[in-house]
Amino acid sequence: MLWLLFGLLTALFFALFHIFNKKYVAKSDAEYFAYIILVFSTIAAIPLILLLREKLVFNYYWLVGMIFIGIIIWITRVLYTKSLKVAEVSKTVPLLSITPLFTLIIAMVWLGEFPSPMGITGIIVLISGIYLFNYQKGQGSIFEPFLLIFKNKGALLMFIVALIYGVGSVIDKFVINHSNPLSIILFNSAFASFFQTIYLSIKDKNYFIPKARKVIKENWRGGLVITVFFYLFITTQIYGISLIHTVYIIALKRMSVLFVVIIAYFVFKERKSFTYVLGGTILMLLGVVLMLF
Repeated sequence: MLWLLFGLLTALFFALFHIFNKKYVAKSDAEYFAYIILVFSTIAAIPLILLLREKLVFNYYWLVGMIFIGIIIWITRVLYTKSLKVAEVSKTVPLLSITPLFTLIIAMVWLGEFPSPMGITGIIVLISGIYLFNYQKGQGSIFEPFLLIFKNKGALLMFIVALIYGVGSVIDKFVINHSNPLSIILFNSAFASFFQTIYLSIKDKNYFIPKARKVIKENWRGGLVITVFFYLFITTQIYGISLIHTVYIIALKRMSVLFVVIIAYFVFKERKSFTYVLGGTILMLLGVVLMLF
């Protein structure tokens, strides 16, 4: 049952990764904060790459896939960080649970893969969870919980992140089929930071380096803490996958959103509509689990 421990640790470390992102981005430029986290993660990956180099698989398909994955991670990390800056972490991060729904829809449209009866049940449960998650007493329209996603800037940004992740998971599957998960995990930050460096150097021109230095100087402690938890959950995830099928570790990893809601309740005092947020999060997680069958 050692895999269970690694799976739960993955979820906990991933939750703390979200929590510390929320804590440290509060007084920083979201776009540059996302950038320095990617740079720190790239540097921290070097020892792991050297240690695990014999298990890495590189080829043409890996390179092409990683280019797309790098662009996706760069864009989603910026949107993710902006979302955490403007909204409560307990009202945004759980929306990442709906990524499998988008992946399923893409698979239906592009690959003709349709869900099983249990999968359809999971979709219904997940959508019910979204409704409960955003439910508020005294709301107007019956559709208000769904509309709130688009009215709340932070929720909308995270919803877009989940949508893009849905597309990204299809690309991940393509790369894994021609390489392996480790070769993606250890290099995705490097590709993402490369593309964001190009973008910011063009966008801010002469101000890019001074601004990056300023953000690093002000946030290096936060950057180190976030990077540590990033690689803690990556490491426990890798070890967990080595002990059992990937799907079980990923399922446990999704429990991170539940930990986020509970931790935010005590740390950030995010207690408004807590019962609905917690209940909706649990339903969304249950829906995702049912969609696996």
